[in-house]
Amino acid sequence: MILRDRSRILTPLAVFGAGFLIFAWNAAPGLAFHDSGEFALAARTGGIPHPPGAPTWTLFATLWVNLLGFRDNPALGTNLFAAFNGALCLGACAVLAAMWSRRLRPSAPGWHHVAAGVAPALVLLNSSGWLEQSLMTEQYTQMTLLEVAMAILATAMWSASAGARRGWLAWGVGLCAGLAIGNHLSQIALGLPVFLALCFAALRGDAPLRERCGGLLRLNLLAGLGTLCGLLVFLWLPLRSAANPIMDWGNPETLEGFLAAVARKNWERRSLSDAPGGYVGEWLLTYDPLGELGIAGFLLAVAGVAVMAMRARAALALLLAIAVPYAFGMLFAHMGQASLDIQYIRLYGVIDWHIPLYACGALAAGVGVSALLERVGERASRAVAAAVMAMLALGGAVELRNQSLRGWDAPRRYVETVLSGVPQDCYLLLASDNLSHMMAYEHYALPEKPDRFFAYKMTTLGTEVAAARETGEWGWPSLAGYIAREVGDRTRQPLALEAVDPGALVRKPLYTDFNPGKSGGDERYVLPRGFLVEVMEHETTIDEIRVAEAEFDADHPHYYPVHDPERRIHRLEREAWAYLYLKRGGFFRLRGMNDEAVAAYRQSLLWAPEHPETRVALGFLSEERGDTEQAAAFYEEAIVNYRYVQDARVNLAILRAVAGRFDEAVRLLEDELEIRPENELAAANLELVRRDRDARQRQQ
Repeated sequence: MILRDRSRILTPLAVFGAGFLIFAWNAAPGLAFHDSGEFALAARTGGIPHPPGAPTWTLFATLWVNLLGFRDNPALGTNLFAAFNGALCLGACAVLAAMWSRRLRPSAPGWHHVAAGVAPALVLLNSSGWLEQSLMTEQYTQMTLLEVAMAILATAMWSASAGARRGWLAWGVGLCAGLAIGNHLSQIALGLPVFLALCFAALRGDAPLRERCGGLLRLNLLAGLGTLCGLLVFLWLPLRSAANPIMDWGNPETLEGFLAAVARKNWERRSLSDAPGGYVGEWLLTYDPLGELGIAGFLLAVAGVAVMAMRARAALALLLAIAVPYAFGMLFAHMGQASLDIQYIRLYGVIDWHIPLYACGALAAGVGVSALLERVGERASRAVAAAVMAMLALGGAVELRNQSLRGWDAPRRYVETVLSGVPQDCYLLLASDNLSHMMAYEHYALPEKPDRFFAYKMTTLGTEVAAARETGEWGWPSLAGYIAREVGDRTRQPLALEAVDPGALVRKPLYTDFNPGKSGGDERYVLPRGFLVEVMEHETTIDEIRVAEAEFDADHPHYYPVHDPERRIHRLEREAWAYLYLKRGGFFRLRGMNDEAVAAYRQSLLWAPEHPETRVALGFLSEERGDTEQAAAFYEEAIVNYRYVQDARVNLAILRAVAGRFDEAVRLLEDELEIRPENELAAANLELVRRDRDARQRQQ
């Protein structure tokens, strides 16, 4: 009995310790892509990242970075914080799976429950998503940890021996839910599992119904109080914002700013019906339980779910109540976010948002291991357990080798490459996730800061261009006014920079990233400088652009990265370079420089072959160059790659009709109208093609 009691403590501690050593050894050594720079800067300065601010993560990460000596390399500190949370979650999974195993088989040998507890950790080591989130800065390992902690307390609350502790456990369940909401608003979905857990704890037993209902009310009140205590973490936002940390997104020190941040009002919304065609299908394709859990882990999870459905329905209900509302909530929330399109899902991916679901699968696998050991009998159970653990460990070792970020310098090379084309003495305004967050970190988180001025670009330069077209005036006053407005709008500018007077700004070059999808004509006033553009005080000509390109290539002969198919390239690195080439190609296309656009688009495809819009752009450019056969090939590839791609079917149908292949053209246009009945261009072309086909048939 003493040994069994010790195993309840030693097993999760051993899982946590081993997990942390593994994750820490393989963690990224510094800055990573996307939100990594933003979160690391927030942790270093006690700041506020993008709304709603993730106060639970930010508060604990700030303490971690500043108390444990990571001030000179905060990105490493937050990477290790992700590793700590990931390992702690593995330990929590060991606790929960063992608890469920004991409820399922109270008389089983103690080591069976140990095996059930170790299994989820080994299964999660097979998950590329879990490893990625545990090796670089992000918030989702902490979020999953809080979900598992809530489930542990809920399971403990169901025990007949809980007694007077049941009220405290209910409070703890609510506290975990509140803190989880402070990590990510999707955790509002935890309301359902909390309520189910309380119902099961209060309503089971032989007490009179009135007494049980009274107990349920009491537990709900205590859980509600715990939730409110957890939600107090949101006070971090106005309290820290009042101190003006450099990262102060949304400036939530006022009530209006606080409510806007929590409600994410700065994010442009759309109705679910306005989401791109095929959005749900693309989202569903990102689920990969077989790949993320491994074959053995997946089969064990299926077995675990089947066993729980028959013998542990409360645990299964809790697991499903955590997973299902979260999955649907994330899907619908992002369908309604205007900036998240198919391109985002395909290039950046949403694997990080799925890791709580894979953690649920790993927990089910732990129950599956316990049931398997019961099934094979005591004589064979040790050999079976050893074989199962060896299979899971081997799969985890292979996946860890593939996902390890130890010595990963791709983000550093990315930053250095982009900055090598920018002078120190300039204004730098950037908008894209990778560039803006990484440059914010470079300029404001590190001890040695560059001399250049950096701020986020939250509005396009097209507004200034439109005004210049009306007044006929364009020059430094327009650019200075634009810089001053970007810096001074604290409701939009994530950085707490001092307001500037346009008239007092020193005349220096302005560099920015170019977004062809949001161009308001500003491509006419910029010159390309590698992957960025310099905003000029006059309208630029094609000859100027060519001269600028030649001079830049001469000064930076090794600037552009070469895609090496033999090198293992992390998916975030592929996406980062593909986006840069895509935007560069978009600039040249808008300026009518088709050869340069084609070269950039082809480079983008090398880094991200799954991008259908790039193929459509290449098809359009091939048409303009008179190569209709190549254009048709690009359109066909785009359609095969993504059924709902825009423009490809109509463009291909026109090419087929011109070539006299009317039946193919009709079929393409009919398919387009089936997907987009509102497409007037497709309807008009279908009528013309049918008319031409009929005329051809009459002539024959």
